[in-house]
Order: sequence, then structure tokens, then C-alpha cells
Amino acid sequence: MTYEPLLSFILGLVSFSGLSFITHNLHLKVQHKLGRRAEIILRKASFLFSFVLSFLLLKLFGIEIPYWPVILVWGTFHFIISYIRMSKWLRFSLYAVSLAILWRFSGLKIGYILNDELFPLSPFISIIYFMVIMYFFSYLSELSGFANGIFFVITLSFFIGVKFFLGVGIEELNLLSFLLSISFGVFFFELVIPHFRLDRSEGRFLGFLIALFSIYSNTEMIFFEALLLPIAILLVLIAVYFYLFYRSFRKKTQNKHEDYIVQYSRYDVFLFVYLVLFNISLIAILLREWGVGHSIVILLSLLFLVGEFFLFQNFLKGKKIPLKKNEARVKILGLEVDNLDFYGVLDRINDAIVQNDKLFAVTLNPVMIMNGLENSKLMKIYSKAGLVIPDGIGVVWASFFLGTPLEERVAGVEIVEHILNHPPKDDFRVLLFGAKRGIAKRIKREFKKKFPKLEIDVLDGYSNYNEKETLRMKIREVGYDLILVALGSPAQEAWIDKEFDNTAKGVFIGVGGSFDIISGIKKRVNKKWQKHGLEWFFRIFAEPHKRLNQFFQLGSFVLKIFIERLEEF
Repeated sequence: MTYEPLLSFILGLVSFSGLSFITHNLHLKVQHKLGRRAEIILRKASFLFSFVLSFLLLKLFGIEIPYWPVILVWGTFHFIISYIRMSKWLRFSLYAVSLAILWRFSGLKIGYILNDELFPLSPFISIIYFMVIMYFFSYLSELSGFANGIFFVITLSFFIGVKFFLGVGIEELNLLSFLLSISFGVFFFELVIPHFRLDRSEGRFLGFLIALFSIYSNTEMIFFEALLLPIAILLVLIAVYFYLFYRSFRKKTQNKHEDYIVQYSRYDVFLFVYLVLFNISLIAILLREWGVGHSIVILLSLLFLVGEFFLFQNFLKGKKIPLKKNEARVKILGLEVDNLDFYGVLDRINDAIVQNDKLFAVTLNPVMIMNGLENSKLMKIYSKAGLVIPDGIGVVWASFFLGTPLEERVAGVEIVEHILNHPPKDDFRVLLFGAKRGIAKRIKREFKKKFPKLEIDVLDGYSNYNEKETLRMKIREVGYDLILVALGSPAQEAWIDKEFDNTAKGVFIGVGGSFDIISGIKKRVNKKWQKHGLEWFFRIFAEPHKRLNQFFQLGSFVLKIFIERLEEF
């Protein structure tokens, strides 16, 4: 029946929006009474239950929605594994296995169309496609409200394409109308309710829905125009944007910049991107109907993107915000960082050592900030630190980008080497705890040769329980002046937090992999790479098996800083 797509949209919108509104208000009333885990259950269960309620209402009216068992079964599985605390790689693996099982028993298939004939691809390629789309939307959800707007634009493009150009069956339109109602509901709620935000797991679910519908029946005919092309243009926009701001950052660090930043409205920026992607998608669908090839469509899309940028320049008017220079502490994503140069940090540490005071110093980088945002206990530990050092170039970049520039990057390994090479007092006692076996002892031998009176005790990170307990007692009895902990973050910060209150004096510093560099086991990248702020890039490619996850965390950090810069709606 012709009214079914409209009814699917109305019922989906009413059930999703109504339940989301009730759950949101309930959450605001009980958030101080419930524990963190209970809040997560309430939120994720309501999101899944809104789909169940929508399907029940649609069934009640006799409306068939393709793949509704697939959506509910996989959605339930997704809800469970997103709630259970586990490693990211385990969760990633479970998603891949679940999609493989889904592919085996549901009859789903993906392929490419040549001369209006579908040529299926292997299940392995199909699973990769789903995973890429899911995690793409997951990372977009870091941009508050952005993933849902893109979800709405893509769904609307599909709807217009299949409704007015392809001509499809009623069940396919019902499914698309239902997804359009969900995307519109989420998009609308994030516009009108400031605190209504979908998290990354819900972003993955939106990506699953998009991937599922994009391979359904005739929608594959406009797969390129409605999905791949908008995503590609979005990636081009992001790449160009961050290139321009990296260039701006380089100028600022060389003191070749104005004393202000330009701040744009989040609403204006998001609306501009939505309009660009939606227009390009519709033009591409129209060109397809005229028989224009994909290469020509891509070229015309890029030209249209440039033209639309110039058209909207007057629309995207930002306001100039003066830089806040010489702030004692700079806030980066809710965490305060000390605004000190190398010698300012050194003076703080040396003063604490000479005066027999206690000091907890954190050598902060973007990955540590992202870990803190995902773990409230870790963020509290960071906030307890008496000295937060901007160790990562990303932290310094973020400070410039947000208009409160830090003095400079202060590498923790350079601070440690300077203190060990220039002991601040005669009876200087140092503890080296962590790293692999033999590395701390190697450092001890080298510095004992230089400074025979220097007292250094060592214990590697692979010690047993009794050795670590003995070390705890020794810290309290001996009273070290400098305690360097190389257990890696966040383990080293958690260990320091436990021991700090039980000691009378000492400077505690979490130093990560600094022991490897100080001992000569590993070498730092050359000065040219350091000067351009690309040391992190070298590390990721030098140890991809260890740092791949950090690469994605850096991407999330950049997206969050981008949102922090934009003015609220």
C-alpha cells in the first residue's frame, strides 16, 4: 500500500523519539542515584528497546520491514558486548565473528554491479566493508551530533534516490522510511537537547544499519552515489581542514601568527557540511541517470565542493577570540596542564627535591588524555597530580588550537636525563622501577660511573609480588628523592597514586618508555622530526603492532579538540 512508507516513518519517529525523551528525562532525575554501570545499561537498553517497540508497532499495522530479525538479533548482541568491559581488540574480534555468523545464516551478500548485473564479493570482503562503515560512524560520534547528521543525510539520499529515480518495492521503501525516521529522530534530539549524545557504540550501530541497507536490493544501484561519494568528500574536507590547521600551528610555533583565533558556530559548520554532502549526493544520482561515469562524477563533485565553499564563505562567519597567553594552567578536554617551559618544569621538580617535598608529576600526551576520558578513575588520578607536563606535541597543538597556547612541549625523557646528569643535591637518592629486565640496571651502571656518590636502586617491571611489596616498604623507609616509574600508562599512574600518600617525600614521575631511550636500547627520532612535531608518527610506524590503537586514539583526540573549538549551538 502506498501509505505504508509514510506510516513507517511516523511510527518509527513516534516510538523512538517518545522512548528516547522519556529515558533521557528519567536519566536526568536518577543519574545521581544510580551507579555508572546502571546508567549505561539504562541508556543502551532504551536505544535497543526503541527498535523493538518500533517493529512491534509496525507489525501491529501489518507493515513488513525487511531484515528486522537481523537488526534485532545483532542489535541485542551489540548491546551486550558494548556493555561488558573488555579490550578493544577482543570487542573488534567479536564484532567480526558475529558478522561472519550473520552472513552465514541470513543470506546477506554484497557485490559490485556491472551492466545491471550483481557480482557477489567474498564474505571476508563483505565483513570488512561492514566493519569499516561501523567504525567510521563510531569515530564520527566523537564529533558531538555529527555522526547522526551524516547518518540522516545518507539515509535521505538513499530515500530520494530509490523513491524518485530507481522505483523499488514497497518493503524496501518501508525499511528506508523506518531508518529515515530513526536518523531524523536522533538528529533532531541532538539539536534541541544539549546533553543528548550518542556514544561510540551507538555510532557503530548506526553504521551497521547504513551498511545493511546499502546492500539491500536496488539500493546497491546507487551505493556509490549515496554512500561512498559523500563519505569520500567528507574525508577530503577533514583532511584539508587539518592540513590548514597544521600549517597554522607551524606558523604559531614560529611566532608568525595573529593574536587571535577564529571561532565558528558548531551549527553553521555542521549545516554547511550536511548541505555539501547532500547536494553532491543528489547531483551524483542525477548524473547517474544521465549515464555519466564515476570518474566524471568525482571530478564534478570536487569542483562543486570548491564552488560551494566560496558560495558559503559569507555564511560561515566566525568571530575573533583573543589568545589567552601566559595562563598558569591550560585546560585541554577538561584536564589542566601546567604552562611551563623546560626550565620551569625543571625548577619545580628540583625545588621539591631540595626541600624534601612530595610531588606527583604526569608527563601528559594525547593518548593519556583519551584513556582518561574513557576511564573516570584515571582522570581523577591525573587531576591529583601537582605537576602536569605537556609531553606530547598533540597537547601543545591542542592548546594553540583552543586559543590558550602552552609555552612549549617538554619531553619527559629530556627532563629525566637532565636531572640524572645534574643531581640537585649531594645525597641524591633515586629509584628506577619498571621496564624490561636489565634496562634499569644498565642505566644505574652508566650513571654510577659519572656520579659515584649517586645512590640508585632498581627493580624491573617483571618482578614478583613479594619483590614489589618489599619495594613499597623500602620507599617508605628509605625516602627516595626521585622515583621514576616506567610501567607504561595508565599502570604507572595507578601505581603512583597508591603509593604517593604513604610516603613522606619524593618526586614521583611516570616515564613510560624513557628507560629504553636513556639506556640506549632505543633511539629517539632525529631533531628535524622532533622540530616538526612528527616524533609520534615515527613511533607508530616503527612499532605498528604496539601502537596501532594509539593511532586511532590520536584521531579521536583531534576530533574532540575540533568540537571543543567550535562554539555551541
